[in-house]
Amino acid sequence: MTQYVARRLVLMVPSLIIVTLIVFSLVRIVPGGLAVALLGDDFSLEAEAKINQQLGLEGPLPAQYVRWIGKLARGDLGVSFLDGRSVGELLVKRAPVTIQLSVMTLLFAMTIGLPIGLVAALKPNSAADYVLRSFAVFGLAAPSFWLATIFLVYSANWFGYSPPIFYETPWSNLGTNLQMMLWPALISSVVGGAVIMRMTRAMMLEVIREDYIRTARAKGLNDSTVVMRHAMRNAMIPVVTIFGLSVANILSGSVISETVFGLPGMGRLLISSVTARDMPVVQAITIISAVVVMLVNIGIDLTYAVLDPRLRYS
Repeated sequence: MTQYVARRLVLMVPSLIIVTLIVFSLVRIVPGGLAVALLGDDFSLEAEAKINQQLGLEGPLPAQYVRWIGKLARGDLGVSFLDGRSVGELLVKRAPVTIQLSVMTLLFAMTIGLPIGLVAALKPNSAADYVLRSFAVFGLAAPSFWLATIFLVYSANWFGYSPPIFYETPWSNLGTNLQMMLWPALISSVVGGAVIMRMTRAMMLEVIREDYIRTARAKGLNDSTVVMRHAMRNAMIPVVTIFGLSVANILSGSVISETVFGLPGMGRLLISSVTARDMPVVQAITIISAVVVMLVNIGIDLTYAVLDPRLRYS
């Protein structure tokens, strides 16, 4: 297991190199140059030289890339153009919001998708199955930004309720924090829950037709034991794979959720940074998101061995 983890960590290096090359290239393909785009009417040779120095845009491209990678390796993410603070300082303040929102969204997606998919699989082609499958189709078809907008508009018009405007951390005011985080997490989990529901239903229908399930029932085991101990565990491997893929979708979806609900997270920071062309922040958030997705997928691979002891990593 240790060798497998070490090998996977080593294999992350080429993926990270590709990500850094893409991010590195995007900054340098701005028409006319990034300094010209940032300065606009205030352009001058002195200002252009200063911005190029801040972004490391001086010298040949290979030298720029090596210099930038060296700073990343030392934990130097650069300085934000918007307020002059280091990017690391900004992300330390914003990251907890995005982490809490992402964790809550994943928990809600699993809580919604697994039971619904299980019920639909155990009662195939029943009225409950058709209703639950319709819910899944709706969840896949309805954009999260539309659901968030509908919620904010009609909750205010019909019930006179809107989530708190000013963000509070969980340790300063847990009630206000949950009011702000609950609704965006629930709305963001609709798509993920629908995908998990459909995968759970499909895999359960496949597994409960297997010979070992019939053998377990023939031995006199009750239905709950057969489903939870034998069928559910074997059906979970593809579902866990979907869970890992959902992390990337949730991180990208946090951009919309945080913007609509006014949450001061990394997604909202990314939007404002792209608008203001604050490239050091955009670069840092992109690379950090890529690293998180890679690490989560390694964790998902390790979970396979827990669900199926027949799997061994060497």
